[in-house]
Amino acid sequence: MCALADVDSSISLTLFCDVEQATKLHGFEELTGRNITVKQLHSAQSDKPYNLSKRAVRYLVRKVKPRFYERKELEDEIMNVSKDFDLAYFPWPYLMKSPKTVCPKVATFHDFNFKYFFGTLVYNHDQLRLLNESFIDWMEDSFPVVSTHFMENELRKFYPNVSSVNVIHLASLNMYHKEEMLADDQFSYPHLLNERYILFPVHITSHKNIGNVISATAIVNKKKLRFRLVITGNHTAIIKGKSSYLGLENAGDEQGDVLGLGYVDDKQMHYLQHKAFAVLNASLYEAGNGVGLDAWPMGIPVIQSNIPAFEEHLQLQGVKAFTFDPKDVSSIVKAIEECLDNDEKKISFIKDSLAASVSMTWSKTATQYLKLFTSVLQKKNNEH
Repeated sequence: MCALADVDSSISLTLFCDVEQATKLHGFEELTGRNITVKQLHSAQSDKPYNLSKRAVRYLVRKVKPRFYERKELEDEIMNVSKDFDLAYFPWPYLMKSPKTVCPKVATFHDFNFKYFFGTLVYNHDQLRLLNESFIDWMEDSFPVVSTHFMENELRKFYPNVSSVNVIHLASLNMYHKEEMLADDQFSYPHLLNERYILFPVHITSHKNIGNVISATAIVNKKKLRFRLVITGNHTAIIKGKSSYLGLENAGDEQGDVLGLGYVDDKQMHYLQHKAFAVLNASLYEAGNGVGLDAWPMGIPVIQSNIPAFEEHLQLQGVKAFTFDPKDVSSIVKAIEECLDNDEKKISFIKDSLAASVSMTWSKTATQYLKLFTSVLQKKNNEH
């Protein structure tokens, strides 16, 4: 939204959200410094009972009232507020029924991984039902946007009746600048300051391919410790020990080469990225490489799967990465070792990626969104 306001300050932008939660996000204050109004979406307001355990809260919310995305009042409120706007934009209508609106609506669809089973359950029956049913409605009454041509192909595969799909590539999600870097003594993980580590941000789900990366780590570190694998993301603090081909062995900090940190806040994450030897993304399926998009503008080497969405960054945006077949452990090993050993190639990749990143801006993304919004409004006016 900030980029939209910067590109065209004449447009009026209003963000409807749970204001209490949104104010906790880094960068929220930048909204109020621009021509952006922030309003409370009352049906999304935090109103959970206090002084109870998280498990008790989840139980009560599940038993006593519908989940946020299933509430009828959410649909009614969106319908009501849409009367005052020319267009409604939904950045990711995940687990959300398609609400009726007076104005046309545009929606960005991140991915369609609920259409696949990767080996473990990610969604329960109710979630899958809602996703399958709601996405059909979204495709029929919104203008869909995706962030890569691969996702355009996926959307057309699953929803062949959609007439038009807009592809708008994203920029880096890293909101911090060099001058905002933490000092060494503010870093929460000082034991990593003198370590050579590869950063591996994940969710603990099968399509993130954690097992194959641990196996590859064991092979690379078999004769001596060449790097530590630092894993971040919710609940990843349980992933720590010594890598082996079969899996992770329990070990003390000195013997372990895999360290899970759990959820890391934005400022600490920025520091972790900056100090990393490289970042790694081994996913089997993604809309794009968000880990890489953060790393390329920072001059950090990227090691990534050769899946179509990731290859698109290299082919269309001009960045460089050490690539591998995510289902082939030996291929992962080869990519990691090449990044560790081939300084000439690594330096060349950093240089080329920094140059390519100059044009990967939110201003460019916002300009494309504004062009789409304008065409949607023109289409509406022509219909009337």
